[in-house]
Amino acid sequence: MKDNSKPNLLPLIFIIIGSCLLALPGAYGAFFLFMFAGEGGKENPLYLLIPLPAVIGFALLFGYIWTAVTRRFVAWLWAISFLFNLIVSGISGLAMFYYLTETRNIEGYEILLVLFAVWTIFVTAASGYYFGKARAANKANLP
Repeated sequence: MKDNSKPNLLPLIFIIIGSCLLALPGAYGAFFLFMFAGEGGKENPLYLLIPLPAVIGFALLFGYIWTAVTRRFVAWLWAISFLFNLIVSGISGLAMFYYLTETRNIEGYEILLVLFAVWTIFVTAASGYYFGKARAANKANLP
């Protein structure tokens, strides 16, 4: 008989692999966000919030890896992951919709917009799944 209290690890493995792949160009982009925030932060302190999505994204990546290493799920990590990826999914979906309705053509790289939106929707759904498992078991052990 299958134990329903233990979460399925396959989505977590996909999340870690995909997030590590996205972290490579993300680190490059985050560098420029920090540079821009540093320059603009002298005039307006709100500029210091510009790299916040990159900081949250890398913190979540380390949280995903921590989850796999320690073999337990913590509800607050998955709640933050769910909310962050839900926001990113909405923004990327709106950007994709705007871009495709304005240009009315699909070149080669526009498929990346679609893939990124699909990716963030997948991570949002998996985060919701893990949040539910963590809440049900307080701290569920990995199989």
